[in-house]
Amino acid sequence: MSESRSQTFSPSLSRPTSSLNGILRAYATPLAGSLMLVVAGSGAALFFHLADGPVKGLHEWLGLAAILALGLHLWRNGKALRHQLAQPRSQIVLGAGILASAMFLTISPAGPPGGNPDMLLMRAAEHSSLSSLAPVLGVTPERLIIRLDAEGIEASPEQSVEAIARGSHLSPHEVMTLLTDAQIGAAIAHPFREVR
Repeated sequence: MSESRSQTFSPSLSRPTSSLNGILRAYATPLAGSLMLVVAGSGAALFFHLADGPVKGLHEWLGLAAILALGLHLWRNGKALRHQLAQPRSQIVLGAGILASAMFLTISPAGPPGGNPDMLLMRAAEHSSLSSLAPVLGVTPERLIIRLDAEGIEASPEQSVEAIARGSHLSPHEVMTLLTDAQIGAAIAHPFREVR
C-alpha cells in the first residue's frame, strides 16, 4: 500500500513548471509568504528601534517586492480569493482592517511641525557659512577649509556649504560628509578636546 501511495503522491515542486501557471503555482505563495515574513521582521525591528539604517532600506525595498509577490499570489489564487471574500466573516475582517488603518492615519499626529528634525537641521547646516558651522562641529573655520582643500575644493569662511557644493560639482550632502569625517568626527565626539 505504501508503494502505491508513493506513486500517486508528487510534491508541488516536482511538477513541471514550464508554463506561467505552473511557475505561479510553485513559487507565488512561498515567495509572498517569505517576503512578508522578512518585511514583518524588519518592521518589528524598526518599530522597537532595534535596528535602523540598512534595515530601513531592506524593509522598504523588500516591501515593494512583497507587493509584487502578493500580486502574483492573488493573480494565481484569484478565484479562491473571490470565494473567500464572499463570506461574511472575511468581509468583517477586511472592513475592520480598513477601518483601523483609516483611524490610525487620521488620529495619529502628523509629526513635528515643519517635518523631520534631522532633515531641518541638515538643510540649516547646508545654508550656513563655514564660519557659522565650525563652532557647531567643534572646530575652527580654518580647519574646515584645510579639510576641503585636501580634497581639492576651494572655499572661504563666508561661503555656505551649498555654495561650496555648487562650485565643486558635489551635492551638499557630500560636502557635509567631508566636513564631518574622521578627525572632525573625533572633535564632535570629544568637544572639550583641542583639535590640532
